[in-house]
Amino acid sequence: MSNPKIIAIANQKGGVAKTTSTVSIGADLAKTHGAKVLIVDMDSQGHSTYSLIGESKIGSINFLVNDDVSMEDVVFETGIENLYIMPNEKKIMGQKISLDKFFDASQVTIFRDKLEASSITKDFDYIIIDLGPKIGDFDVTTSLTAADYVLIPTKVGTLDMEGFTEMIEYVNRVKAVNPKLEILGIFFTVVDKRLRVSKSISTLREEFEDLFFENTIPQNSKFLDLAEERKTIFDVRSNKGATAYQFLVDEILERIEARESKERRPEARA
Repeated sequence: MSNPKIIAIANQKGGVAKTTSTVSIGADLAKTHGAKVLIVDMDSQGHSTYSLIGESKIGSINFLVNDDVSMEDVVFETGIENLYIMPNEKKIMGQKISLDKFFDASQVTIFRDKLEASSITKDFDYIIIDLGPKIGDFDVTTSLTAADYVLIPTKVGTLDMEGFTEMIEYVNRVKAVNPKLEILGIFFTVVDKRLRVSKSISTLREEFEDLFFENTIPQNSKFLDLAEERKTIFDVRSNKGATAYQFLVDEILERIEARESKERRPEARA
């Protein structure tokens, strides 16, 4: 099996449905496309963990800071076929934990190094990392040094635009350490169809050209209830949110294939 495609889902702003998107994209890749997917919860709030398995006594932080903890020790089934999680620990969930006290700048590639050294990394087709909103923190930076692609969810609005533009700038800085890192795209979430947002969306798409995905994610109150029940959006029938994420995943896969096909061309390697 080839190396997994590693996708970080990130934004400087909170409340833009990063976790909902992480879980929904991962679940659709596993359920619809039959891919073996690992979600890595690197957000101290632990929402991906809570949504999928409730809680765990060991997880991603232990994997990073403890040489005696292997990847096999921190990867768990979720109850969804082909979908696994490296959770955030119960003692860390909901707290502000900075990894800066454990590492310095010279160790920024620790997550990438540990993934590459693990015997089970190649068992997965996709690794999706749910990141907290504080760019510059060690957990965000080390995750980006391991990633191939970044997906940026955003709401429509001036303040939200600041969040994704800061994320774009930071990704460009991390590329000095991880040259393969690419922004796969930006997608709109929490879109209220009752409001006049189409003009704002069109304006942003013109300004940022090909970065924005065509598909948007509607505002949906069911997202919050599902986490309490350990369900995903795909467990609800006749749900526009599920359909929106399915279309988004199709578009994500098309973009990945287009980029990797370009890399395989002889002229691209010359």
